[in-house]
Amino acid sequence: IIAEKKHIGNLFLRRGKGNSTDLSIMIGEKKARGKGYGKEAIRAASALAFGTLGFTSLTAGSANPAFNALMQRLGWKRTKVKRSGFLLGRRHIDVVYWRMVKKEYAKRK
Repeated sequence: IIAEKKHIGNLFLRRGKGNSTDLSIMIGEKKARGKGYGKEAIRAASALAFGTLGFTSLTAGSANPAFNALMQRLGWKRTKVKRSGFLLGRRHIDVVYWRMVKKEYAKRK
């Protein structure tokens, strides 16, 4: 992900089962977080995945509260929560899994 001519993070699409792909994103540049770059990147990746690449489903999962709030705002559906699924320091935190299907995405555009 490039913002203001600087590399600030990465977004990956990995082919999953059937006609699905998994989305993962990391905004590594701390000063770039919370400025809408993740939202813009996820929207662009969704358009690519459902359009040019022809996928019918996108999935994602994270223990990051900011990511999970963004996915909810973007209209993704929460599919499951893995309780204490991630160890952060000495604390176990939940991992939330999300899904967007092509039909729902088309309605939101």
